[in-house]
Amino acid sequence: MFKMDGDKAFNGINAKYQELRSKYEELNEARLNLSGLEKDCLSSVSKLSTEGKEYLRTEKSLSSDEKTDIRNMLATLNDMKSTFKQPPMFILAQIIGNINVTLSKSDRLEYKQEYEKFKLFNIGLMTVLSIGSLVFFEYQLPSALLHCASVWYYFTITLREMVLLSNGSKIKWWWLVHHYGSITMAGVFLMWPPGDCYSAFKVQFILFTICLSCVMALQFVYQRAKLYRQIAMGKTHHMMVTQESRVGIVFDFSFLVICLIGIYIFQFYNAYTLYAMIYAIEDCQKWQVGLISILFFFLALLNSYTLISILYSKLNSFISGKAKKQS
Repeated sequence: MFKMDGDKAFNGINAKYQELRSKYEELNEARLNLSGLEKDCLSSVSKLSTEGKEYLRTEKSLSSDEKTDIRNMLATLNDMKSTFKQPPMFILAQIIGNINVTLSKSDRLEYKQEYEKFKLFNIGLMTVLSIGSLVFFEYQLPSALLHCASVWYYFTITLREMVLLSNGSKIKWWWLVHHYGSITMAGVFLMWPPGDCYSAFKVQFILFTICLSCVMALQFVYQRAKLYRQIAMGKTHHMMVTQESRVGIVFDFSFLVICLIGIYIFQFYNAYTLYAMIYAIEDCQKWQVGLISILFFFLALLNSYTLISILYSKLNSFISGKAKKQS
């Protein structure tokens, strides 16, 4: 009796195994067919995109409607291309290797949401570490933790944004350049040895970091609210990254601009302070001080240029929109 029960159980398991094996072979065959189809589609998308760009550039007799149609087609082709397997960006490939970073549609949305949560969490973490460095001013550990957290945050967020770029997100070049500069600055701060010079600048830097974290939180909430509103209205898609947007629905845009201008002035002031300290304090004649001063000035200049460009673009859009309504 036990023998019969054992044979019956074995036969049941074996039958399930054979069925699963058959499904697995079908899956592998489908994958091979899909891989070939993907290559053909990707090749066709690339060729048509090149032809469309060349036609738009060389054909002078196109009407404005025809040009709009071709640009819409090119945008659609670009969205199609982002769904296929793509090699990672050069810098990302040097870090993680030449592996596929293209995500499925559902995974993209989940990854994007994790990216937003990561940003918000680290803004809070920076604020806590900054306040801790101010409270425990005499100790070096809180400041070292703050600089380590800054390196980790900007390095990690840059990698995540490179993955997002490979999956259809549109991230401005200055955003990544800003991250590279911030990574370098945080790393140099870690190598700045304790002394009179570091202590003289420490309070100013911690206050700057607290102000920066508050403005980043304000900017993040404002931009995310605007982005989700645009998604709901069908003006953009879920893979867009919160960077800049038009007049907000949660916070007044003019107030946000004032806060950003204040932070950029603070960055210029940090650069000037460090430059002046090189000549005023003997302990400040270190390469770290000069390099951080240059980095602060570079980031302030880049941020100011970006803000002016955005405001100029919005002003032009407002004027052109008003002109269309009047006509």
